[in-house]
Formats: sequence, structure tokens, C-alpha cells
Amino acid sequence: MNPCQHCAGRVSCCSATRLNRNTSTAEVSALKVGPQVNVKSSKCGITKQLRKTTTSFLSSYRYETAGGQLCLLDGSPEPCEYFFRPIVLSDLDACQELMHAVHFDSSVLDWNTILKSQSEDVCAVFHRERIVGLVSAVPYLGGSKTQSSEKNVFGWLGNVVVRSSYRGRGIAGLLLEHGISFLLKRHGCLTAFLDASEMGRPMYRRHGFQDCALVHRMKVVDAGAANRWASELTGGGLAPVPTDYGVLPEVLNIDRHCFGADRGLFLERWMRQIPGSSFHLRHSSGDLRGYSFTHERGGCAYIGPVVADDAEAARALIGASLQRLLPPARSRRRRRDVVVLVIGRLPAAGEPVALGLDWASELARNGFALEETTTRQALPAEPQPCRGRILPGDPWRVVAAGSLDLG
Repeated sequence: MNPCQHCAGRVSCCSATRLNRNTSTAEVSALKVGPQVNVKSSKCGITKQLRKTTTSFLSSYRYETAGGQLCLLDGSPEPCEYFFRPIVLSDLDACQELMHAVHFDSSVLDWNTILKSQSEDVCAVFHRERIVGLVSAVPYLGGSKTQSSEKNVFGWLGNVVVRSSYRGRGIAGLLLEHGISFLLKRHGCLTAFLDASEMGRPMYRRHGFQDCALVHRMKVVDAGAANRWASELTGGGLAPVPTDYGVLPEVLNIDRHCFGADRGLFLERWMRQIPGSSFHLRHSSGDLRGYSFTHERGGCAYIGPVVADDAEAARALIGASLQRLLPPARSRRRRRDVVVLVIGRLPAAGEPVALGLDWASELARNGFALEETTTRQALPAEPQPCRGRILPGDPWRVVAAGSLDLG
């Protein structure tokens, strides 16, 4: 007897039902039925996109009760070779291998943090036992300077990646639709955000995502120039202080307001990752003037997030981080790649961001080079025109992002 059970009808990949090892056959059968369309079977067993403006639909699917996985088929009698399921801790090495294959920086520790949380979700498409596509969806709880909220105000989609030899088969659309549904329907997020590469941006726009801002990936290519700039920045009277656990709660309270949600789980871990390289500054009144974190992923040290009340404070925080991360001149200490994800305004009708300054150009004059520009996009739960500010929190004060997959 075939171990897979057929479910009647056709199913949209975008479903409010979360598929996991405990999902019953009845729950799978109750998934939202999509439009009845004739789809030519693809060789890989996953339907291709019907039109440029239409996302992929499965013409049929099977659910293997023994393995707790959704089997992706085109109605053919072939064995279940393609599966869609949440990843588990034992999949982390395979996830890292995929991210390396598609040239994405990632961190095993970040994956651990996501998987151990009760609300985060990472799902993958497997071909036999090999991961060929991946998506992460992180719902963030709301908050203000003084208190947090139990309501998911927005979520972040990250790592929507597909192995190059499996592209063009509808896998990315399936993963994206699952992530959107997980955030907006299951967790009730008001908006889903992501950072789109130039290649992925058209697909996200077809799903309704709106451009909000630019994110410039700036990398140190001239350590000497970057070190000299860092010395100038920290020699002007401002002296950022390393952040410790005594100050961290105060920093996290401000970050809830500036980021727009509580991401303390990640920031606390990042502070521990590279000791002594996260900083803060205060006004003469004693109030926080700015703060920065650093963390490591994919062999690179990232400076971010960087949040400040003014440009002088932002420069001092970046300078202090550079001095901590870059070896002195003539030092034999191995230099790691240093990256800053600075926020930029869209060429037209962009939001007011990053203290209104062109940080990418400033870094480019001081030892950095632009590696890539991605577009920060938003998908509201209720369709609406993009009028006014849509980015969460206080984007005016956010000079550098923490990461592309977590915000």
C-alpha cells in the first residue's frame, strides 16, 4: 500500500494551517482549496508558476502520516520525493550548507535562537533528504519605551532561498506564500517585512510587497583608511562605553521603540558573541544618546544595529566598533571582514530614514566599498496604498540594520 494518502482538490501553498510533525491528515485535508486549474506536470514534481502574476499552486499533494511531512506531487504515481516541513536542530548543518551554496551569510547561533523560540518558524523543501529551499518567518511582539506588548505587530521574512539547480520550479513561491501566511494569518501580524535582492524583488512585488527603503551592504576593503577614520571619530570628545548586562535592559527598552518590536533575544546573544564590541552613548542629562551591537555570521563581523539621536553619536559608535574589530596597523592579528548594513532612502518618495544622511557615501570615502544594495519591502495584512510612513518604530534614528533576515 502506498504510504501516502491522497487529499481531494487542489491546495494553495498559502495556507493559514501550519504544517508540522503533529499535523493530522484531517488538518491537511482542511487546507484552503485553490482554483481548479490545469497544470502541466513538471519533471521535478512541483508545479511551475502559471503566469508571471500568479503564484504556484499544487495540483495535488499527499501527506505521509509516518513522517509527518507534506509530500509535493503533480498527481503522478511517482513516490514522494519532495517534502515540505519545518526544520529541526538536526537540519542546521544542511541549512548552513545551502546558505553557503547560495552565498548568503548566516549564523548557526541565529538558527538555534529561532528554532528554540516558541513562535518562530523555519520551513524547507526537501528533495529526498536534501534541502533545496528554505524560508524563515519571525513574528515580533510589539512594545514601547516603557513596556512590551503581547501583540505581534509585524513579522520578518528571511532566507527565502532556493538551490540554483532547483530554481524556476515554483519552490520560492511556495516558501514565500507559507511565510506570508504564517505571519499574517497564524500570528496576526499587521505587516510582513523583508529585504529583497535585485533578483527576488520582482517576485515579492507580484505578491504585493511595497518598497520602503534601501539597505546598502558596505564592506571594509581598506583597513588602513577605516582605522584612520575610526580614530578620528572617537577622538572628538565622544567616548562610547561598552554595553554590559547592567545597561542592557535600558538599551532594549529604547530599541523596542526604535525597531518597533521586542528583539531582545537576538540582541542579548549578539552582545555575548563578540565581547566588548557593543557600545552605548549618553547625553549630558544621562539619557541614552545611541547604541550599537556587533555580531558574527558567515565569517563576517557585522556592525549593527546602530541607532542614534544624531550623526555625531552614530559616527562615534561606528568608530568604536571598528577599533574593536579591526587589528591595528602592522598587527599580525588576522583581520576579519567587517560589514555595515546602512539604511538609505529610496530615490523617489522614500521614507525619512537614517538621520537623513547618505551613510553609504560616507563609508565609501573611508575604507568601505558597496557590495550589494537590497530593498526593504513591506506587505500589509490589509491591502492599502503606500502613503506616508510604513516602516515600524523610529526609522529616522536607525542608521544600520542588524541583519537582512531578522531586521
